[in-house]
Amino acid sequence: MQKHRKLIAVIVVALAVCFGFVQERIKIEMNFLLEHAIAIPGYDDMTPLDRQVHMDAYRRDHPFDYYFSHSPIDFFYRFTVSALGKLKWVLAIVFLVVNAAMVLVAFAKWVGHRRINRVIIWLYALFLFLALGVYALAHLLGFSEAGYGFARKILGALQSPIPLMIMIPAYMLYHQSTQHEQ
Repeated sequence: MQKHRKLIAVIVVALAVCFGFVQERIKIEMNFLLEHAIAIPGYDDMTPLDRQVHMDAYRRDHPFDYYFSHSPIDFFYRFTVSALGKLKWVLAIVFLVVNAAMVLVAFAKWVGHRRINRVIIWLYALFLFLALGVYALAHLLGFSEAGYGFARKILGALQSPIPLMIMIPAYMLYHQSTQHEQ
């Protein structure tokens, strides 16, 4: 039974890594569009096809520069710049929730119980509020860009399997040390 649980945990971690690639691809496309669409006069009034044609002018054929050389995701050309900005925030929340759910499932399966889930949820909330607090404080002090960068790194970590990659080894070490003490 324990091997079955751990196999499920490994599968969930593998899914989290795959989901990470998909989410990164979406984020790169959205950031690319948001950065360059504002420089195109009348972008919001164009058809999705015209938007894509204009955006293709910003793409470069650099095989190792994924930011400029990726293929477009047609779906995003349906949105205005303002709507893309809002969609980016909605997707950030969705990505955070999906990743947190995968962390909760994988960790509970790995350790064999869900008692720790409350602690994980509190840790997510703590880091989420830390990111928001740092951004707000930096904004008030006139360091918005630096605060945004720091908050984005925290949120980026929460939108990934990184917490799981820290918690499972930490739990194993803790479990080993408590067993040796007994």
